[in-house]
Amino acid sequence: MAAEVRKLYIENWTLSGSGLDIYITHNIKGDASTPEYDPGVTEAYGLVTTITEGVATDTPASIATRIAGTSFSGWSTSLNNATVSFTKSTTGVVSAPAFSGNATGVTGNAYRVITGSVGDTAIGVATKLAAQTYDGWSVSRVDAVLTFTKSAAGVVTATSFSAQGTGVTASISIVTLGSSSDTPAAIAARISALTLS
Repeated sequence: MAAEVRKLYIENWTLSGSGLDIYITHNIKGDASTPEYDPGVTEAYGLVTTITEGVATDTPASIATRIAGTSFSGWSTSLNNATVSFTKSTTGVVSAPAFSGNATGVTGNAYRVITGSVGDTAIGVATKLAAQTYDGWSVSRVDAVLTFTKSAAGVVTATSFSAQGTGVTASISIVTLGSSSDTPAAIAARISALTLS
Protein backbone atom coordinates (compact mmCIF):
# COMPACT_ATOMS: atom_id res chain seq x y z
CA MET A 1 0.00 0.00 0.00
CA ALA A 2 2.84 2.41 0.86
CA ALA A 3 4.29 2.00 -2.64
CA GLU A 4 0.94 3.01 -4.13
CA VAL A 5 0.67 6.04 -1.83
CA ARG A 6 4.12 7.21 -2.92
CA LYS A 7 2.84 7.38 -6.51
CA LEU A 8 0.22 10.01 -5.61
CA TYR A 9 0.60 13.63 -6.69
CA ILE A 10 0.24 16.25 -3.96
CA GLU A 11 0.79 19.82 -5.06
CA ASN A 12 3.95 21.40 -3.57
CA TRP A 13 4.98 18.13 -1.94
CA THR A 14 7.28 15.23 -2.94
CA LEU A 15 6.58 11.67 -1.79
CA SER A 16 9.45 9.24 -1.32
CA GLY A 17 10.62 6.45 0.98
CA SER A 18 10.99 2.68 0.92
CA GLY A 19 9.22 -0.32 2.38
CA LEU A 20 6.40 0.87 4.63
CA ASP A 21 7.92 4.34 5.14
CA ILE A 22 6.51 7.35 3.32
CA TYR A 23 8.44 10.62 3.42
CA ILE A 24 6.55 13.76 2.44
CA THR A 25 8.84 16.73 1.68
CA HIS A 26 7.53 20.27 1.31
CA ASN A 27 8.86 21.73 -1.95
CA ILE A 28 8.56 25.37 -0.89
CA LYS A 29 10.98 27.03 1.50
CA GLY A 30 9.37 28.18 4.74
CA ASP A 31 6.79 27.01 7.23
CA ALA A 32 4.80 23.85 6.59
CA SER A 33 1.63 23.04 8.49
CA THR A 34 1.67 20.16 10.97
CA PRO A 35 0.77 16.94 9.09
CA GLU A 36 -2.11 14.73 10.09
CA TYR A 37 -2.82 11.10 9.28
CA ASP A 38 -6.30 10.01 8.18
CA PRO A 39 -6.72 6.43 6.96
CA GLY A 40 -10.23 7.10 5.65
CA VAL A 41 -12.17 3.88 5.16
CA THR A 42 -9.01 1.78 4.77
CA GLU A 43 -8.43 1.47 8.54
CA ALA A 44 -4.69 1.35 7.77
CA TYR A 45 -2.46 2.25 10.71
CA GLY A 46 0.01 5.12 10.31
CA LEU A 47 2.27 7.32 12.41
CA VAL A 48 3.15 10.89 11.42
CA THR A 49 6.51 12.34 12.46
CA THR A 50 7.78 15.79 11.53
CA ILE A 51 11.52 15.36 10.95
CA THR A 52 12.37 18.97 10.24
CA GLU A 53 10.02 21.92 10.39
CA GLY A 54 11.05 24.86 8.21
CA VAL A 55 10.63 28.55 8.90
CA ALA A 56 11.02 31.49 6.54
CA THR A 57 13.98 32.84 8.52
CA ASP A 58 15.99 29.61 8.37
CA THR A 59 19.76 29.79 7.97
CA PRO A 60 22.11 26.96 6.96
CA ALA A 61 23.19 26.66 10.62
CA SER A 62 19.60 26.47 11.94
CA ILE A 63 18.69 23.81 9.37
CA ALA A 64 21.84 21.83 10.20
CA THR A 65 21.00 22.05 13.91
CA ARG A 66 17.56 20.50 13.32
CA ILE A 67 19.01 17.76 11.08
CA ALA A 68 21.70 16.91 13.66
CA GLY A 69 18.99 16.77 16.35
CA THR A 70 17.03 14.14 14.42
CA SER A 71 17.44 10.42 15.16
CA PHE A 72 18.79 8.28 12.29
CA SER A 73 18.77 4.53 12.83
CA GLY A 74 22.31 3.11 12.67
CA TRP A 75 23.99 6.52 12.69
CA SER A 76 25.12 9.16 15.18
CA THR A 77 25.39 12.84 14.27
CA SER A 78 27.63 15.71 15.29
CA LEU A 79 27.35 19.39 14.41
CA ASN A 80 29.95 22.02 13.50
CA ASN A 81 28.32 25.31 12.42
CA ALA A 82 26.37 24.34 9.28
CA THR A 83 28.09 20.97 8.81
CA VAL A 84 26.44 17.75 10.00
CA SER A 85 28.68 14.69 10.26
CA PHE A 86 27.08 11.23 10.21
CA THR A 87 29.05 8.37 11.79
CA LYS A 88 28.00 4.79 11.11
CA SER A 89 27.32 2.82 14.29
CA THR A 90 28.75 -0.43 12.94
CA THR A 91 31.87 -1.35 10.97
CA GLY A 92 31.65 -1.74 7.21
CA VAL A 93 31.77 0.09 3.91
CA VAL A 94 29.59 3.18 3.62
CA SER A 95 27.91 3.71 0.25
CA ALA A 96 28.49 7.04 -1.47
CA PRO A 97 25.95 9.50 -0.01
CA ALA A 98 23.82 12.00 -1.90
CA PHE A 99 22.08 15.20 -0.81
CA SER A 100 18.71 16.38 -2.06
CA GLY A 101 16.91 19.50 -0.87
CA ASN A 102 14.11 18.88 -3.37
CA ALA A 103 12.58 22.29 -4.10
CA THR A 104 12.98 23.67 -0.56
CA GLY A 105 15.84 25.96 -1.53
CA VAL A 106 18.24 24.11 0.77
CA THR A 107 21.53 23.14 -0.87
CA GLY A 108 24.33 21.01 0.52
CA ASN A 109 27.15 18.63 -0.24
CA ALA A 110 27.41 15.03 0.94
CA TYR A 111 30.62 13.05 0.87
CA ARG A 112 32.40 10.19 2.62
CA VAL A 113 35.27 11.24 4.86
CA ILE A 114 36.44 7.70 5.53
CA THR A 115 35.29 4.56 3.73
CA GLY A 116 35.16 1.65 6.16
CA SER A 117 35.71 -2.05 5.61
CA VAL A 118 34.59 -5.01 7.69
CA GLY A 119 38.15 -6.41 7.43
CA ASP A 120 39.93 -3.22 8.51
CA THR A 121 43.03 -3.70 10.67
CA ALA A 122 44.45 -1.20 13.15
CA ILE A 123 47.02 -0.13 10.56
CA GLY A 124 44.30 0.10 7.90
CA VAL A 125 42.18 2.40 10.08
CA ALA A 126 45.24 4.50 11.02
CA THR A 127 46.20 4.83 7.35
CA LYS A 128 42.74 6.15 6.48
CA LEU A 129 42.76 8.60 9.38
CA ALA A 130 46.25 9.84 8.45
CA ALA A 131 45.09 10.54 4.90
CA GLN A 132 42.51 13.08 6.10
CA THR A 133 42.90 16.84 6.53
CA TYR A 134 42.57 18.28 10.05
CA ASP A 135 42.21 22.05 10.34
CA GLY A 136 45.09 23.44 12.41
CA TRP A 137 46.93 20.11 12.62
CA SER A 138 49.33 17.96 10.62
CA VAL A 139 49.35 14.21 11.03
CA SER A 140 51.93 11.46 10.50
CA ARG A 141 51.68 7.68 10.88
CA VAL A 142 54.05 4.92 11.96
CA ASP A 143 52.31 1.54 11.85
CA ALA A 144 49.07 2.03 13.84
CA VAL A 145 50.29 5.11 15.75
CA LEU A 146 49.19 8.56 14.61
CA THR A 147 51.00 11.72 15.69
CA PHE A 148 49.05 14.98 15.45
CA THR A 149 51.13 18.16 15.51
CA LYS A 150 49.49 21.50 16.20
CA SER A 151 50.18 24.08 13.49
CA ALA A 152 50.31 27.05 15.88
CA ALA A 153 52.00 27.58 19.24
CA GLY A 154 49.79 27.16 22.28
CA VAL A 155 48.65 24.80 24.98
CA VAL A 156 46.95 21.59 23.86
CA THR A 157 43.99 20.82 26.09
CA ALA A 158 42.90 17.38 27.28
CA THR A 159 42.05 15.08 24.40
CA SER A 160 39.66 12.17 24.08
CA PHE A 161 38.84 9.46 21.55
CA SER A 162 35.33 8.42 20.53
CA ALA A 163 34.73 5.35 18.38
CA GLN A 164 31.07 6.30 17.80
CA GLY A 165 30.09 2.62 18.00
CA THR A 166 32.46 1.49 15.21
CA GLY A 167 34.43 -0.91 17.40
CA VAL A 168 37.70 0.98 16.91
CA THR A 169 39.69 1.51 20.11
CA ALA A 170 42.52 3.97 20.74
CA SER A 171 44.34 5.82 23.48
CA ILE A 172 45.49 9.44 23.26
CA SER A 173 48.34 11.13 25.11
CA ILE A 174 49.87 14.59 24.87
CA VAL A 175 53.61 14.21 24.21
CA THR A 176 54.64 17.86 24.56
CA LEU A 177 52.51 20.60 26.08
CA GLY A 178 52.70 23.87 24.19
CA SER A 179 52.65 27.42 25.45
CA SER A 180 51.46 30.58 23.76
CA SER A 181 54.76 32.20 24.79
CA ASP A 182 56.94 29.40 23.37
CA THR A 183 60.13 30.40 21.60
CA PRO A 184 62.20 28.16 19.32
CA ALA A 185 64.81 27.88 22.12
CA ALA A 186 62.21 26.84 24.70
CA ILE A 187 60.79 24.22 22.35
CA ALA A 188 64.28 22.92 21.54
CA ALA A 189 65.05 22.63 25.27
CA ARG A 190 61.97 20.52 25.87
CA ILE A 191 62.71 18.30 22.88
CA SER A 192 66.31 17.72 24.04
CA ALA A 193 64.97 16.68 27.44
CA LEU A 194 62.90 13.86 25.91
CA THR A 195 64.11 10.29 26.30
CA LEU A 196 63.96 8.41 23.01
CA SER A 197 64.03 4.64 22.80
